[in-house]
Formats: sequence, structure tokens, C-alpha cells
Amino acid sequence: MVNWQDALEHYKRAYDLDATLEHQQAYARLCWQMGLWNEAVPLHIDILEQVTTEHGKAGIEYTTALNNLAVIYKNIGRYSDAEPLYGAALSITRRLLGVDHPDTASSLNNLAGLYDAQGRYSKAGPLFKEALSIRNSGLGADHPNTAGR
Repeated sequence: MVNWQDALEHYKRAYDLDATLEHQQAYARLCWQMGLWNEAVPLHIDILEQVTTEHGKAGIEYTTALNNLAVIYKNIGRYSDAEPLYGAALSITRRLLGVDHPDTASSLNNLAGLYDAQGRYSKAGPLFKEALSIRNSGLGADHPNTAGR
């Protein structure tokens, strides 16, 4: 049985002793999993800044950091903060991987989920459909990620 509080203290201690991006991401991920949003937000903001410094704003590492922070913002109802992050991640993913890549479908789905959570169904619907179309094309209609959707 996992003692989540002990795990959190361990990850925080590792991060405090060696503040590498890897340790910060592990600590932030555990905060996220435990729903500790007030701790997760500043960690993810810092991760985004570090990734930007180390990798720039054009790579997959950057889009992952954007998406992770956007997910947290969405979960705590900070929709206006999440939307530009999801939008930027989608734009970069399309440019890097193409319009038919599964990661592009995930980015579309993320933005659509934000619109859905806000009740902006006319914006969510086309994005959900586009994401499903990409998944159907790449995975087939019988794949577990597309079947019955």
C-alpha cells in the first residue's frame, strides 16, 4: 500500500536536494496526482520556464509543459489561463508532427475538453470530431481508443 504523504515528502526532499528538471517534474506530477493544485501550479509554471530555457518554445518538451500546466488550470477552473496554453500546444504540435499525428489528435481533444467544460459546445464539437477522425484514420475504427465513440 502506498503512503502518498510519505511519497510526497520523499519527492520534495529529492527536489530540494537536487533541483533538476527531472526531480521537479516527478514532484510536480505527484502533487498533480494527489490533487495538490496550490503546490502543482507554481511547480508547473517553473517547469515551463525551465523547459523554455533549455529547449526553446518549438519542441515537444515545450508542448508537454504547456499541456500539463493547462490541464491543472482547467481542473481548478482557471479556463482563461488554460485556453492560450492549449492553443499554443496545438499549434506547435500541428507544425512539428503534422495534422494527422496522434499527438495532434490529443491536443485537439484537450482543447475541445476545455470548451466542453465551459459549455462552449459549438467550439468543442468540431475539435472532438477532428480528433476522432485523426484517430480513426491512424488507428482504425475498431481500436479501443476509437471504438464506440
